[in-house]
Amino acid sequence: MKKDHTINDLISLAETYLPKEHISLIKEAYDYAAKKHEGQFRLSREPYIMHPLEVSIILVSLKQDSFSIIAGLLHDTLEDSNATKDEIKQLFGPDVCYLVEGVTKLGALNFTSEEEHLAENFRKLFLAMAKDLRVVIIKLADRLHNMRTLNFLSKDRQIRMAKETKEIFVPLAHRLGMGSIKWELEDLSFYYLKHEEFQKIKHLVASRREERETYIHNFTKMIEPIAQKVCAHAKILGRPKHFFSIYKKMQAQRCSYEEVYDTLGVRIMVDTLSQCYELFGLIHAKFKPINRRIKDYIAIPKSNLYQSLHTTVIGPEGKNIELQIRTFEMDQIAENGIAAHWRYKEGKAQDKYNADFTWLTQIVETLKEHASPGEHIQNLKLDLFEDEVFIFTPKGDVHCLPKGATPLDFAYKVHTEVGHACTGAKIHGEIVPLDYVLKSGDQIEILASKKQQPKISWLNLVKTHQAKNKIKQWFRKQKVEENLEKGKELLEQTLINAGFVPKFVFNSERFIEIIKRFNQIKAEEFFIQIGLGEILPGIIVKYLVEEESKTKVVSEAEILKDYQPKITKKPAKQGIKVLGASSIMVQFAKCCMPIPYDEIIGFVTKGYGVTIHRKSCKNILNLSGVDRDRIIDVEWEEANLNRNYAMTIVIEAFDRLGILKDVISKITETKTNIIEVKSKTLLKGGNIKTTIVVDVKDLDHFESIKKAIQSVSDVYSVYRV
Repeated sequence: MKKDHTINDLISLAETYLPKEHISLIKEAYDYAAKKHEGQFRLSREPYIMHPLEVSIILVSLKQDSFSIIAGLLHDTLEDSNATKDEIKQLFGPDVCYLVEGVTKLGALNFTSEEEHLAENFRKLFLAMAKDLRVVIIKLADRLHNMRTLNFLSKDRQIRMAKETKEIFVPLAHRLGMGSIKWELEDLSFYYLKHEEFQKIKHLVASRREERETYIHNFTKMIEPIAQKVCAHAKILGRPKHFFSIYKKMQAQRCSYEEVYDTLGVRIMVDTLSQCYELFGLIHAKFKPINRRIKDYIAIPKSNLYQSLHTTVIGPEGKNIELQIRTFEMDQIAENGIAAHWRYKEGKAQDKYNADFTWLTQIVETLKEHASPGEHIQNLKLDLFEDEVFIFTPKGDVHCLPKGATPLDFAYKVHTEVGHACTGAKIHGEIVPLDYVLKSGDQIEILASKKQQPKISWLNLVKTHQAKNKIKQWFRKQKVEENLEKGKELLEQTLINAGFVPKFVFNSERFIEIIKRFNQIKAEEFFIQIGLGEILPGIIVKYLVEEESKTKVVSEAEILKDYQPKITKKPAKQGIKVLGASSIMVQFAKCCMPIPYDEIIGFVTKGYGVTIHRKSCKNILNLSGVDRDRIIDVEWEEANLNRNYAMTIVIEAFDRLGILKDVISKITETKTNIIEVKSKTLLKGGNIKTTIVVDVKDLDHFESIKKAIQSVSDVYSVYRV
């Protein structure tokens, strides 16, 4: 069993590359952390300080700067002790304080679910990471040590943590080029998630280790003279396969453990880039290469800084041997990725590695958007996991996109307006359609037109969340602007017909009072609701008439003459007062489903009494001749409104997994009974239209339901039938 490290081990490792004055600060940080965690123990029963110490040992093995190592020692003090941000900032400086705060979980806040807590933790981590990548390096070191000691947790927590590590931290380490941490996290997750398969592969590796080592030793002796001819101190290593990589290859190729394991790996390191290519040619002259397995990641580096030449050759006994040829410096980057980059951070040397971290920018943009916690986590997994293709611009610039990306994805990556105007693309000079799937090595030129506008169907063509979000934002904006203008026109025309324009002004105090009466804050929202038909312009005219009548010295009869007859008798049932009649049977029209405080009208139905319609109902508006004579005045009677009324609500949204569940959940939160989900129609281009029948008490109740539904991500329109 590996012995625990001590502070002396940390200091000894740090002294190999850090100045003496930095060492004294590391000692102070250890003493501070040990004091703050005094009396605390881990589930392994060891003192809690052992965890931050082991995290810092991992960081110093990556040769991180002193701020990162100190932050590693202090990373749990804010969450698990009485330490404060001000205290840490005063003792160790603002940089250390920022790193510690960036790694600290949000344990002090209240969340409605574990998923929401997890999503907010990752949101905070990625926002901090975007400002300083050292935050995530410390977090990966923290996760690695926690995974190494996972055996002390319950079975459920082991599974949950291993799954989270596999789905988020492993691809994150890969994205950052931190191969050594990625492989260990992969194998540790594999151990807990698929224990039987892990043990089988472990047994296979152990049983064939001697055979493998003998073969690699003999092959190394064959290529040593070739390598040393190119570089006098070239280094050749057998490249052990990690357990999970063997399992993954077995699953992908549907072959046996033996077939996968027969592919052996060798890595050769030399001094210079030119030596890499020279050695590459000499090995191909000696051993026959498998053409489809040759890859040049030196000329076209991966987005995570990785550079190497890859080839597979047929070695002695006809066995396939995978070779990686790289410089010593490339090897350090391949092992430690962005963590190695920080070693060269002094002065202008920080620009030595031109890493493409646009994927991080895209993740941060996605996390800033309003979405459900589950959607945030799902998008995060997708953004981290995607394989990559490398494409070129006509000027020779290299861009990285996820596998399956189309010209539209590239256009939106260049600029939002380029995406909106994209009509097609040229690949190697030949025109291709928008649904063309980009391949590594493609040279792309975007074709655009000022007349072009995004189409809903584009949502099915793009791969990146960045492109999807830009398209959705455009359509949301169009819908808003369309109804905004429509609402203004409707209200203005209604006011003109009633004689209120030009004396009525939309920015007057009087208009602001009307907006408040309808529970709105902004005029834009008010106009949009009118445009959607959710607020009828006639109601506003009626309100204005009533307000004017209050300032006139007239009789009550004169004020009411346009709105109700002078004779009022006993109310009918169901909260409706039929003006000028009594004891009349009342039913509500299914076509428009009126609810309390809608503007309503009665229609005399032979044999069925009076049917109550909304005044805006198309069936009423289209009446003519004799039928129009059957219309009578009705109104709501507050004393008899102790009941619920059926209402049909239509929700239009961009389709995604779980959206119907989210909508229903939001309706349920308003304590509303759902009668039925009547229809769910998928529209062309990835839109969904859902019709739900609910029980409501009145218009205020409907407004609360509507606001709840509108809070669901990807919903862009909510209205009554």
